[in-house]
Amino acid sequence: MDWTACVGIDWGDQEHAYEIRGRDGGQASGKTGSSSEEFHEWVRRLRERFPTGTIIVAFEHGRWSLIYALMVYEFLSLVPINPRASKAYRDSLRLSGASSDPADAAIICDFVLKHLSKLRVWQPDDAITRKLRLLVESRRTLVDQRTAFTHTLADTLKQYYPQALQWFGGETTRLLRAFLMRWPTLEQMRTAGLEDITAVMRAQRCRKVSAAAQGLIEKMGLAVP
Repeated sequence: MDWTACVGIDWGDQEHAYEIRGRDGGQASGKTGSSSEEFHEWVRRLRERFPTGTIIVAFEHGRWSLIYALMVYEFLSLVPINPRASKAYRDSLRLSGASSDPADAAIICDFVLKHLSKLRVWQPDDAITRKLRLLVESRRTLVDQRTAFTHTLADTLKQYYPQALQWFGGETTRLLRAFLMRWPTLEQMRTAGLEDITAVMRAQRCRKVSAAAQGLIEKMGLAVP
């Protein structure tokens, strides 16, 4: 790849550290603000410093907001690197494993320059593929949240109301949530009548509702808080 400069960026919430190394041997480092205005102004100044040729911008993979901000510039070649690769490279240079934004930006830049021939330049997907990827990422986030909430619910019930997990099929069932919404404790559950229990089970489309409701009444009578 024919390039005039390589930039390593360590992305942060409030500001981003960078390391710039020109093909002519020049070197600079610093930080830029995270706002859209500040960041695009930084890119403009970068182009003024290197007015011709391609500028390589390297960063850890997964920084999609950074990719979306930089993909509009034709003179930039974006090279995302695997975070595990950058960590392994950092650990090989610093046995303490210490990390700082400016130092990490320099390590990213150094890593890319030494392995440029083996790294892939990022190419944008078409609009439909980008939309699909964002939807998949959102779904995965929701699934992870649901899993975390479910585990929290199970742990909480084990502490004060473990019978609910046994009676209603476990922490993932709609039947459990329906009963907890009405009677969140064993003491409150014991105040429920047969008709109320039957109604909840029927609303959740349980099988053999009458027998199941009667069986639950019997279990409630034997349960120990």
